[in-house]
Amino acid sequence: MKRSSTWLLAFIVPLLAWSGATYAQNCQNGRAIYLRSVNSMPSCGDSNCHRSGATANKIQNGAANPGAIDSALNNVGEMANVRSNLGLTTSDLDDLAQWIFFAPTCPAATPTLSASPSSVAFGSINVGASSASTVVTVTNTGSGNATGLTYNTINTEFTVTKTCAASLAAGASCTITFRYTPTNGGTDNATYTITGGGGLSIGVSGTGIAAITPANLVIAPTLASFGSITVGSSSNNSLFTVTNTGGTAASGVAFANSNSSEFVVSGNTCGASIGAGANCQLSVRYAPNAVGADSATLTITYTGGGAVVLSMSGTGATVAPPPPPPPPPPTATTVDLIEYYHAAFGHYFVTYLTGEISKLDDGTFAGWARTGRQFKAWTSTASGLSSVCRFFTTAFPPKSSHFYTPNAPECTVVKTSSVWGFEGEVFYTQNPDIAGNCPVNTVPVYRMYNQGQSGAPNHRYTTDLNVRTQMLAQGWIPEGAGTIGVIMCSPP
Repeated sequence: MKRSSTWLLAFIVPLLAWSGATYAQNCQNGRAIYLRSVNSMPSCGDSNCHRSGATANKIQNGAANPGAIDSALNNVGEMANVRSNLGLTTSDLDDLAQWIFFAPTCPAATPTLSASPSSVAFGSINVGASSASTVVTVTNTGSGNATGLTYNTINTEFTVTKTCAASLAAGASCTITFRYTPTNGGTDNATYTITGGGGLSIGVSGTGIAAITPANLVIAPTLASFGSITVGSSSNNSLFTVTNTGGTAASGVAFANSNSSEFVVSGNTCGASIGAGANCQLSVRYAPNAVGADSATLTITYTGGGAVVLSMSGTGATVAPPPPPPPPPPTATTVDLIEYYHAAFGHYFVTYLTGEISKLDDGTFAGWARTGRQFKAWTSTASGLSSVCRFFTTAFPPKSSHFYTPNAPECTVVKTSSVWGFEGEVFYTQNPDIAGNCPVNTVPVYRMYNQGQSGAPNHRYTTDLNVRTQMLAQGWIPEGAGTIGVIMCSPP
């Protein structure tokens, strides 16, 4: 390749943009071509041409410019045979341009890993379900082979399969496939890391959506046996509690009574919707029209749920049965139940436990303050006393709530709830009769329900009728025996 002014001009004049195919450049191959001599033709590195270090006769105009080299080979007559003698390909011209750029020494070959996409976001997936697979392509865009590659292990919620191995050649690609199967509700994040070859990190994220349990209404007790009642008179009211043990509100609640003339629903605090974890009460009395056995069903239906049935029976009699003897007065020890209020929650709570009282008073349980009200209860069982079940829920964060019931059927039902946790039988009271009357020498305790107004269920317990009136004016509803709602009877 002898020196030519025309050849030099080819590097000086403006050139059209290089339109040949793009290949991964190989500096060492470009150097070998530059120094190659074929059919007695001097190499480009000849001292009379551009010299071995690619420094003479403006050869640097071809640095990183394969288009300039291609134009000279096409348009300079003295170089007409160079392409065919050297067997140059488009890739060779890329390599020559790279060698001229780096001459006199090629840089060390280094790998560079890249990922497409660079991160994976699965969005929201139901707990227990699996997402569609996302494939990430890993490419070595560097000039050297990537070797000694290792891959870390990430959260078990993210399943990883791959075609990538311990090495990846320059210009080669492999795939990593991710799949997301959340086991719990909440956000999951992980970083999948490739060590070696310059390293690569792929962020992976997803959110598990916890399954929401549907509404589920239950009634306790499920049977109402009124026994013998004189025709023309009426039994006392029997109290029945309807509870939604599901995780969503029951809507479209409706009631159907197959014999409403004799089995009379005298009170109903249930509305067309019953919130998750909430309950309401029905009062039913039996007023037979004629002598003989009677039966009926009270059926509760709601949207998306099965029918809830209360079976009722009684017998019309000509002579009223004698009343049962009154229970003897209890002799157990009494304690004071201290009432507290949490202003931020809008919730009330009562307790006699000294450990709880200490933490409520010193701020360990933050936000609670005494209301100045209290009532009594017995701390051990005795004749005529019923144990009071205590339940606790944190299913409505950030709020929590306690619930007390002396009603054994109601306690049994609430124990099956996924919303309420049973804490134990914590004190003792006497039960009112069906009309809400308390035994002699006891005080009626009224229970009111907030109907979930605060965003969480809460009940208030008081012996003060004025307090009861104030709470009803705020939208709370009574719960308990009789039309006034007596839930238990406490010591005076």
